[in-house]
Amino acid sequence: MKTTKRKFSLGVKIASILSCVAVLSVGFASWLIVNVPTETNDTIGSFEVYEVVDNSVTLSYDWGADGAADKDGEGNYTDDATTAAKIIFGKPASGSATNSWLTAGADVQNEQLVSKVKVTVGNYANLTDFTVTLAAPTAYTDLGNKVATPAVRYLNAAGTADADTDGDGKLSKTELDADGVKGTVVVELVFGWGAYFTQGGDIVNPFFFYNNQTYSAALAADASATLGAIRTALNGQTYSVTFACN
Repeated sequence: MKTTKRKFSLGVKIASILSCVAVLSVGFASWLIVNVPTETNDTIGSFEVYEVVDNSVTLSYDWGADGAADKDGEGNYTDDATTAAKIIFGKPASGSATNSWLTAGADVQNEQLVSKVKVTVGNYANLTDFTVTLAAPTAYTDLGNKVATPAVRYLNAAGTADADTDGDGKLSKTELDADGVKGTVVVELVFGWGAYFTQGGDIVNPFFFYNNQTYSAALAADASATLGAIRTALNGQTYSVTFACN
C-alpha cells in the first residue's frame, strides 16, 4: 500500500510539472480589442489654377486714314489700300503759272505724294517701340535730285500733331500711350519732287517750274527729258513698308 501511494504522489507531481510547462509555453491569454475606424473624407488639398492671358501685340491698318469699314472682320482695314497707297507724280490740283506752254493731258492725274495709313497697335504696353520703315526701289533713288528722299512721319490719331515727340524716327511705349495717341497713330509715307524743281526757294510741281519760265527749245527739251526719265524709272514700280514691333 505504501508503494502505491508513492507512485501516485509521483504521478501527481509529474502532472503538475507538465501543467506548468504548458502554461509557460502558451503564455497568458489576452483580450484583443480591434476597433476599425469609420471611413472619413477630409478636405485637405487644394488647386491653384492660373488664367491664360493673350497679350499678343496686334496691328490693324486703315489705309487712307479715313475710317474705312473692316469688311473681313479680321481687324485689317485693307479695302482701300490699292488707291490710298499709290503715289502719283502728276499735275498740281490747283494753281496757275505765268505761261502755259507745258500742259497735262486728260489722262494725267493730280499729284498724290503722301500716303496715309492709320495703325492701331493692340497691347502696345508690351512693346519697347514701334517703327515704320519705308523703302523705295533702286530706280527711285537713281533719279537723284529729281525726286525727294522718302520720309516717314508719325502723327497722333487725329493726324493733327506730331507723335514722335523726341524725333528719333520711332514711337516709344510712352509716345504710344500719349494723349491723342493711345495706341493709334497716323503714319504718313512722304514722297516728293526733288530739289531739281526748286523755284523761288521752294520745290514746286514741274508744271509751275517750267511754265513760270519763258518757253525755249532748250527748256522744252529739258522738260521732256526730265519728266520722261521720271516716268520711265517709276511707272509700275512699287515701294515697301515694314511695320516693326520691338
